[in-house]
Amino acid sequence: ANKPFEDIMKAADYLIARGLVDENRMAAAGGSYGGYMVSWIAGHTGRFAALVNHAGVYDLHLQFASDYSGNRGAQYGGTPWENYDRLNSQNPSQFAHNFKSPMMVIHGERDYRVPINHGLLVYGIYKAMGLDARLVYFPDENHWVLTPQNSIFWYNELFNWFNRYLND
Repeated sequence: ANKPFEDIMKAADYLIARGLVDENRMAAAGGSYGGYMVSWIAGHTGRFAALVNHAGVYDLHLQFASDYSGNRGAQYGGTPWENYDRLNSQNPSQFAHNFKSPMMVIHGERDYRVPINHGLLVYGIYKAMGLDARLVYFPDENHWVLTPQNSIFWYNELFNWFNRYLND
């Protein structure tokens, strides 16, 4: 997570330096691995005025409950039973103490690739810390929001969240 995070920060700096982005009105959004990166960003910088985490991995331990857990140790560099410190060094959940930026969490109940508990956990931690967070929960969707009415709702929630934090 460190190298992709560094790339994201360098890209933000590049855009800011060229006057293409207002550094006080930046947002970060991502789904699945992108949602993992949003959780990583939340634990490593307060530079973003708003975050959106769609179906993102928040706790690497929870991924052992997904529909596919083969090779997790190789992917993460560790498991809950060996190389534990290496696993947790890349685990966004271990950096919650640094959370600052508001986060909207979007997740579907039928997501078996990234189980719903990821979204519920990061949202619950945000609320317990007294930080602004919004949970958009789809009981009938999976890793993707596919139903037309749910998709419209998804976009409305996204735009409302950005408008709330990015407009003067």
